[in-house]
Amino acid sequence: MERPKISPFPDEILEHIAQLISDTRSGSGITRFFRAAGYPEFVHDGSTKKWFVLTCLKALNGRSDGPYHVAKVVEKLVDPMQYIGAPEVHKKILEGLNQALIFHGIQINKNNRIVLSERPAPSTPEYIPTDNKEIELFRSLRLHPKILEVSEKLYIDGHYAQAIFEAFKAVNNAVKEKLGMRDRDGQSLMAHAFSGYPPPLALNSLQTQSEKDEQEGFKFLFMGAIAGIRNPKAHDYVKQTDPYRTIHYLAFASLLMTRIDESLKTEK
Repeated sequence: MERPKISPFPDEILEHIAQLISDTRSGSGITRFFRAAGYPEFVHDGSTKKWFVLTCLKALNGRSDGPYHVAKVVEKLVDPMQYIGAPEVHKKILEGLNQALIFHGIQINKNNRIVLSERPAPSTPEYIPTDNKEIELFRSLRLHPKILEVSEKLYIDGHYAQAIFEAFKAVNNAVKEKLGMRDRDGQSLMAHAFSGYPPPLALNSLQTQSEKDEQEGFKFLFMGAIAGIRNPKAHDYVKQTDPYRTIHYLAFASLLMTRIDESLKTEK
């Protein structure tokens, strides 16, 4: 059976596919998956799994016959041989794919092949745009410019989980840039940046006990923000629907970004 003619996949569907792949595979498992699908050039580099997979899918989608290659990956993703002993995982993948593929006019049939969809896409979008009252509140906060840059459009469009992830990714990258460091990331980076005497990034003069306590406390706030907020948003499918809670997260990211700006890079 030949695949139906498919137009290039929109980024939203590619992101959904990337989430399903990364949710069910380790880093080395992602490498093995792409090799099995016929793309041994994609070797996981240790970066965040979802965004690595998304980068690979976008690269395939951008080829002259890109939709064919993405479809090939999708059909490998629903290959029952990939889930020997785990039929419930196969069912979850199949259902998750069809929830997204219907918006592209296709679906996976009972033989695990891509076919034209038998029903129209739902008229209700997956994300509900934020209303004017919430947008006004968001803009009244005067968030740090870097947080505003990466989160404003996502927030207004109702992509709350992604807005939070991008904000805390920006915090992580800001610490990296200020230290000029590329060999550390995440919790390890934060522990290094704000520990020691003097620490690589000092939040104050560290002359009094209160100042030392502030430095220590913010070290744990930075570490906790990465471990408890950024990482779950990166590695798991998180459905965030509350615009006000999202604002709380973004305001916290803005505070951390401001403290990075105010910090002094020391020399050990």
